[in-house]
Amino acid sequence: MKTLCGTILAAVAAFQAVAGIDCVDVSVADAVLTDCYADTAMTGFGVRNDARIFNCGYFNNWRFKMDNPTVFLHDKGRLIVTGGRFSKNSPKATLYASGKDSGELVWHDNYTLKFSAGEMAGLSAKLNKAVSPDAAASPNLAGDGN
Repeated sequence: MKTLCGTILAAVAAFQAVAGIDCVDVSVADAVLTDCYADTAMTGFGVRNDARIFNCGYFNNWRFKMDNPTVFLHDKGRLIVTGGRFSKNSPKATLYASGKDSGELVWHDNYTLKFSAGEMAGLSAKLNKAVSPDAAASPNLAGDGN
């Protein structure tokens, strides 16, 4: 049974990578996600409308060899992310990428683990400030009041 489960998980991961499926697809208006977890997909959270994401996490299981995943793909709407924990476990990854129609981003008290400054560049650009890859040194990456 263990081999069958591993084979099924590998097939699901391969399908997600090829098909471009989001682990969590946020397309409904004014979605609120709490205590959620996006696991092993090329896109963790695909945001296409206003959303509030509280105390959620992302993990990419490198065992499936899915390299360069994106944790947040923010295409449309206003996005608030707070109290999250987002881990990088593959050689390359992108923490945040936004489309031309993405709205405001509020990023507060999130822990980003193992992301380099370059892999956090999209977040830095959206917030219009340099974001430190050292989460312990700057847990509030957006600054005061954001």
